[in-house]
Amino acid sequence: MKIVRAAATVLLLLSGALGLASFAVSVATLTGAVQPLVVVSESMRPNYEVGDLLVAVRVPCHDLHVGQVVTVSDPRDPDALVTHRVVAIRSIGSQRWVSLKGDDNDVADPLTYRIDRDGEVLAPVLRIPLLGALLNGVRSAWVAVPLVVSLGACVPCVGHRGSGRRGFPSAPAG
Repeated sequence: MKIVRAAATVLLLLSGALGLASFAVSVATLTGAVQPLVVVSESMRPNYEVGDLLVAVRVPCHDLHVGQVVTVSDPRDPDALVTHRVVAIRSIGSQRWVSLKGDDNDVADPLTYRIDRDGEVLAPVLRIPLLGALLNGVRSAWVAVPLVVSLGACVPCVGHRGSGRRGFPSAPAG
């Protein structure tokens, strides 16, 4: 029983640490300090693999340079993002036009991305291998429900210390 209790305690502590880290990332995301991104294609291999979690920060457009990896909105689908390497920058008036290319692609993207000169883009600063795939998996009800039930089952194992009230001597019968 001691092994089960120790395993349950470790699992709960790890879950608590993950919960605190998730809370910190949520606050940072809500305040706009960072943007978590999950890699969904192989276009940036070998630097970024499908399922990797990227943590990106906002970078002023005027700080962009050729060779930098950036994330921009896809003009064909404003809800989609593209994370590729800058291969060319052209300024016209108050706008910048950026050509991008995936590291694993043979040619540059067919589109040129327009960015306001005073605007910002996202630039990945941290890569956590496979964490994006794990987080996407946990969002599924088929994973989340059993996980929560399992963690709930660990709580009694950690709290159980035997019979009697802890810290109080038993009163003699009589």
